[in-house]
Amino acid sequence: MTKTGDTLKVFYPNLIHVTCVAHMMNRVAEKVREMFPNVNTLISNLKKVFLKAPYHVQVYKEILPNVPLPPEPVLTRWGTWLEAAVFNCDHFEGLKNVIDKLSEEKSSVSIEKCKNMLHLQSVKNDLIFIKTNFLQIVTTIKSLEKSNTALVDMINIIENTFTQLEQIPGEKGEVVKTKILQLQQKNKGYKFLKNIGQVLSGNNTIQLPENYSPTMVADLQYSSVTSVDVERSFSIYKNILTNRHCDIVLDGDEFTKQHTEIETESTSLASEEITKLIHFPNQEKGLK
Repeated sequence: MTKTGDTLKVFYPNLIHVTCVAHMMNRVAEKVREMFPNVNTLISNLKKVFLKAPYHVQVYKEILPNVPLPPEPVLTRWGTWLEAAVFNCDHFEGLKNVIDKLSEEKSSVSIEKCKNMLHLQSVKNDLIFIKTNFLQIVTTIKSLEKSNTALVDMINIIENTFTQLEQIPGEKGEVVKTKILQLQQKNKGYKFLKNIGQVLSGNNTIQLPENYSPTMVADLQYSSVTSVDVERSFSIYKNILTNRHCDIVLDGDEFTKQHTEIETESTSLASEEITKLIHFPNQEKGLK
C-alpha cells in the first residue's frame, strides 16, 4: 500500500497517504503477544476450556458467580488479546481455583495446559506487567474507532500513547520502542498530518509545502488517520447487498395473497394481448 500511495502521488501531488494508525496500534499489540508466549498459551487454552462445555461453565459460575466468562480474543478484532490478558490478571486466583477444580474431576489437554500456566510465577508476573504498561493500547484503539473526531484530538491521543509506551522500562520496553519507531518511519503520511495538526493548534513555525493552500489545510481539520470508516462502509454494503436481505413487513398469508393477485393480473394481461394478435392480425401489422 505504501508503494501504491507513492505511485499515485505522481498523478495527484496533493495526495496524503496515511497508513491506518489504529492498525499501527494493533501491530504493537501483536508484538506484545509475541513477547509473552506463556500468557498466549494460557489465553488460547482458556478459551477452549469453556467453548461448548456447559459443565465447565457451570463449575465456573459456582466458583465465580458474579464474574463473567473469560473474553474470547479474536486476532482480527484489535485489542481483544490484551483485554483477555487484563481479565486474567484481575481474576487470576479465581481462574486458578476453577481450573484446579476441573482438573480434579475430568482432565483434558487444554485444562492441563491452563493449570501448568496458572501455577507459574512468571505468568502471574507477565500478566501484571501487561496490565500495567499496555492497557493504554486498548483504550487508544477504541478512541480511534470513533467517527467525527478532530484531527488535533486524534493526534494528541496517539502521541500520548506513544509517549507512554516509549517509557516502559527494561528489555521489553526497548523492543516496543523499536517497533513504534519502525512503524512511524514507514507512515510518512502520518508525519505530514502531525505537522498540519500543529498548524491547526496555532504553531506558526511549521513550514508546509507550497502546493497546500491555507484553505486546503483548514479543510483537513477533520481528516481521518484511520481506515475504520472505510472498513465499516464495506460491512454496511455487504449487509445491504446480501441475498438474505429483505424488508417485508407483511405476514405470510397477506404476502402470498398479494403475489397471487399480481401473478393473476399479469397472466390476464398476457392472455388479452395474445387474443388481440389472433383475432386482429391486420391491426397489429398496421401498427408496425
